[in-house]
Amino acid sequence: MHFRRRAQLFITTATLLGAGMSGIAAGPAGASTTVVPFAASPQANGTIEIFHTCKVIGSAVQGIEAVHCADLFRTQESTSFSSASYTAENEVLCQTTGGTLVECAGIHEQPETALLETTNIHPQLLVLKGSLGVCGVRFGHSACGVRRVINAAPSFQIESLGGSCNVWAVSAGDSVVLPKSGVTVTAPNLATPHAIEPC
Repeated sequence: MHFRRRAQLFITTATLLGAGMSGIAAGPAGASTTVVPFAASPQANGTIEIFHTCKVIGSAVQGIEAVHCADLFRTQESTSFSSASYTAENEVLCQTTGGTLVECAGIHEQPETALLETTNIHPQLLVLKGSLGVCGVRFGHSACGVRRVINAAPSFQIESLGGSCNVWAVSAGDSVVLPKSGVTVTAPNLATPHAIEPC
């Protein structure tokens, strides 16, 4: 899929398998969130992590808390300096209030990559949803494990034609069953700040 006015945007088809698409944004970026200071760091294949935003879900119970994060990545395409792809990931985990990673009893989560093309008279908003992630024996799935549960949404590939786009990552609909207590905590959608990118 693509649109073209002053900008041309492609959705990377390989990442669309099993993913949905919605025209509804996940809420204002950065609202009531804790933005973790994060210097842009090179990853594999020329990928840069632009934003890393995390927040505790609900409150700690018996010394255990759930955390969710939204991460936005940019990859410069090797074939063209004017083309780049943008991908959202989310991370969901359980930890002690002292910061030691522990296994969540259950997790429901879903990442989203959002893009707002702002150059035209009628701005266009696109939100690509990743697959719904579920873990936990109580939900009939495999155990979550002692780890950061990471999921990725489909990517936008943008060719710069003199316009401007806002791109951000969302961790949506997250709920976590805490270990020991079995308490379920839920959170509003968590979004990174908007990256203003040429498109």
